[in-house]
Amino acid sequence: MQRGFDAFPVSRWGFHVSGADRIAGALGSIEPMYQFWTRPPGAGTADVRVFPWRTAHENAVELSFLLGIATVRRADSASHAYGAPMIVFRDVKSGGTVGVSMLTYATFPPGDFVGAMDPATGLVLVSTTFGANTTFGTRVSGDFVACDGSSPCTLPWTAYRFRITQADFAHIVAMARASNPALSTDVADYLLVNARFRNGIVNDAELGVQLSAMNLAVYGY
Repeated sequence: MQRGFDAFPVSRWGFHVSGADRIAGALGSIEPMYQFWTRPPGAGTADVRVFPWRTAHENAVELSFLLGIATVRRADSASHAYGAPMIVFRDVKSGGTVGVSMLTYATFPPGDFVGAMDPATGLVLVSTTFGANTTFGTRVSGDFVACDGSSPCTLPWTAYRFRITQADFAHIVAMARASNPALSTDVADYLLVNARFRNGIVNDAELGVQLSAMNLAVYGY
């Protein structure tokens, strides 16, 4: 991983992941992450947790970033490389978490899915793909990049932006509750935990990408 600064200045990150980076098992990844404060406030202190859906008007979160792809390769059909941002929310009533992901590039076909609840973390992953037809939310800019892993797959700096409204999040929760029925149906119960960008490989694959200007904006008043 390398870090630099653009002229603005904006932080720019370079990532390289290969099969040699796997410590155990088939998976390897690098995930830059911003962590929000999630502990309840102490007596007499302000609550600095972020509950995006508790304001009265214009409730929305927007994730944006610049992405450049230099290398995506795989050694065989059992190997893959991919990249996707993920926003994690926690239900303060049940303690369960929901990860909201948007597949951005991959050597496997794009698709939408709801994962099973992770028994160790309580996380349910709800995923869609950058493009015109999303299962939830709105793709403002940027499209999924399909790579076959054998021919060159490159992308010049490209702007991506994805918007999730309160109504979108209610739909996400409804999908996640199929895997964890204990999750609250009230979107006001969910706080932001973190935002990250996963660059991952499966088995013997390799990727080299650059990420810049990653930002999570929360709108509401």
